[in-house]
This record gives sequence, C-alpha cells and structure tokens, in this order.
Amino acid sequence: MDNHLLEITPTELVFLPPYNKQLTNVLRLRNLSENAITFKLKTTAPKKYAVKPMFDYILPKETKKVHVTLYAQKDNPTSDTSDSFQILCFPIEGHISQPFDLKSLWDGTVQTHLSRYKIRSRFSQNPSQESEHNMDMFASTFSSDQTEDLMTSTTNSEIATPSANLRRERDDLKNKILEEQRRSSSLTADLRRV
Repeated sequence: MDNHLLEITPTELVFLPPYNKQLTNVLRLRNLSENAITFKLKTTAPKKYAVKPMFDYILPKETKKVHVTLYAQKDNPTSDTSDSFQILCFPIEGHISQPFDLKSLWDGTVQTHLSRYKIRSRFSQNPSQESEHNMDMFASTFSSDQTEDLMTSTTNSEIATPSANLRRERDDLKNKILEEQRRSSSLTADLRRV
C-alpha cells in the first residue's frame, strides 16, 4: 500500500515536566493524496493517553489536528521511557456524505490495505535544554495558529504548578518563537521581492 498518504508533524511527541499534571500535544495529519482518507490512531499505552479524535477522515490536501493527552502520572517517567503510536490509514472510495459511518468502514477493512506510520513519545527531564535544542524546528515548522497550540500545551501543563522559573522559561520560549516567526516572515517577503 502507498505509504505517502499522510504528512505528520511533529514526527515525535515530546512531553515536558511536570508529569503529575495532564499534558497535551497536537499532531497534524495532512492528507497528501487526491482522495479523502480515513485514519485511526493506536498506542502501545492506551491507559496513559487520550487521543481525540481517535479516528476520522481527512479531505484531499487538508489537515486534521489530533490531540494526544498524557494523563497525570504518579511517578515521573525517565528520559529513556518511550511509548509508540501507530497511525493507520487508507483512501476512501467515492463521495463522502453526512452522516458518514467511519466505524463500519474500519470494521470492513482488510489489514493488508492499510498504510502505517509510527510516532514515538518521549519524556524530557530538562525543559530549558529541550526548548533551546528544538527552537529552530519550532520556528520553521509551526505557523502562528500552530504556535498557539504549542503554547496552550505548555500552559496547560503549568497552570496547576506555576513556579516562577517555569513561567519565565515559557515566556522566553514564546518570545523566541514569535521572534523567529517575524524573522522568517520578513525573509520570505524579501525573497518574494527578489
């Protein structure tokens, strides 16, 4: 089966402390095909995560956001702890009408006709090092509405434990991302003039 139906960003889910609170990351699934596709997301640790939507469809050339929430953990995971996610998808034949019964579509699917993608999650123990290491990736990968999701993810994890250092690091990260976006927009505008 063609394994180029989806573009998935980010390619790895990184969860930052504190782990005793619920944390959310956003996956973006972009349909690269000329047909509507349906997807289903599975995890090796279903008791640790909530995924919304767990399955859905994506129209041609469109993007769907999938929220992956790590439930509050009693014990801090180590940096070598990793969970896996598998995204299964296949093209939908014909026209999509509302209401659309995805469950029956998945129930009748032959496993060999599926495209499969794997994503890993990882747990960082050093948020400031992680944010500096990934700054260029964040600035170049995320658009402004995607940056808002990133900031919301960080904010949700920090609301219940508002330490001054975490707030300062979060604000610094937000400012760096916004600066990189402005610089990138300026360079793009300059390139268009040339």
